[in-house]
Amino acid sequence: MSLRTILTDYRNSDSMAFKARRRRAEILKQTLQQCAPNGQGVRIVDFGGTEDFWASVGYDYLRDNGIHITLVNTRPQTLRQTDLFSAIQADVRQFIPSQRYDLCFSNSCIEHVGGTRDQMQFRDAVLRAAPSYFIQTPSFWFPLEPHFLTVGFHWLPRWAQTALIRRVQLGHMRRGRDLLDSRMIAESCTLLSARTLQALFPDAHIHREKVFGLTKSLIAIKTASQP
Repeated sequence: MSLRTILTDYRNSDSMAFKARRRRAEILKQTLQQCAPNGQGVRIVDFGGTEDFWASVGYDYLRDNGIHITLVNTRPQTLRQTDLFSAIQADVRQFIPSQRYDLCFSNSCIEHVGGTRDQMQFRDAVLRAAPSYFIQTPSFWFPLEPHFLTVGFHWLPRWAQTALIRRVQLGHMRRGRDLLDSRMIAESCTLLSARTLQALFPDAHIHREKVFGLTKSLIAIKTASQP
């Protein structure tokens, strides 16, 4: 089994990614219970999500608890579980809901929307969408950058990132075609620290997902029942 498979293959039950997603799903279920104490009828809007993530929560669990998820993504979605999901093609930063949701969920999206101004627009869209939220993002201080799969890549200045992307293909990301394309790829991932995530969501509890004692991912969680 390759290192990439061990770290990032969500379909492999022996991978760290698969196990981390399962643990995250359990935390999400606890949050859902707080959103709807009777366990029924939760309406979720998923920023940047796809149907595949929710397999880790369990389609039967979603059906049994009357949960419906609206996926908001810049890319069109082909849905298989049409009783559980609906889809809206839109930029999450500008999303204005046409209905009220119980929970805004997002898994590894906020780090892709742009810089600080864009992340603040993302935050504002979350707060418009629902009184409760569950926003996950990789931690800036974890040594391995999860998109480029290179230790310390995210700690390099942009010019150094751009130079590397222009010369080699790293992790899940493609090699840049030229200087500007390489810089655009580098700018497509802006990881957040716990301090920054807390500043964006001051009312949230920041949950830390750890690997080998190091914080790998962060989750900002708030339910409407919290003060």
